[in-house]
Amino acid sequence: MSDRDQIGVNDLLLDTDGIVRRNLLSIQQHSKDTPSLGAKLALMYLGQQGITPSRKTNDPCLYLGKAKFCRLEGDVGGYVRVDTGGYQTLSNFLQVPGRIPSVTFTDVVMGRVPDSLFQNKIILIGAKADSLWGDRFYTPYTIDSASTWAGVEIHANVAAQIISSALEGRPLLQGLPAPLEWIWLLLWAGLGATLGWLLRSLWWGLLYFRYSLVPRLQSLTAFS
Repeated sequence: MSDRDQIGVNDLLLDTDGIVRRNLLSIQQHSKDTPSLGAKLALMYLGQQGITPSRKTNDPCLYLGKAKFCRLEGDVGGYVRVDTGGYQTLSNFLQVPGRIPSVTFTDVVMGRVPDSLFQNKIILIGAKADSLWGDRFYTPYTIDSASTWAGVEIHANVAAQIISSALEGRPLLQGLPAPLEWIWLLLWAGLGATLGWLLRSLWWGLLYFRYSLVPRLQSLTAFS
């Protein structure tokens, strides 16, 4: 299948808390970039519309239609010293109402699914039974174990993210460069310190008013 360019890796990236927040677009094998399953399907779909990936001079990012995919570096946000091998990006999951549309294999074989459901669509075949805990994953939209995603659903969502970004310009999540992160941290640290000083001053002012000025005013009122 490799000679037909039909290979796509199915690796998923888990953060330390077990949640999928990153997309793997490709890995390098034998000095050759091999796309992930979701990226491969998206490129095949977009290629039929004449949209192919490209790069610009002195720009490490990847351009695809209206989208610009920048590789996640190892010094961004919470991913400092995390393995960012391969071409990784931050995931911007599509919040699909009712999850990824799916039908059972039995319904397909029995002819109970209309042909229009498959027209101009990317179709992934895979298992998503709740009993397959080895293939269940937490995403930013997971609220409990019952709402975990099957691996095939995540690959489908990755493909949908890429396609919607390339065709519609759907925003992509990007990490801030290190200098901007330091500015951002210093800004909020300064704001927090200022608010803390003001609140502390306000608190002492209220205490002074309550235990110093109020008794004096009461004594003046009584004297008058």
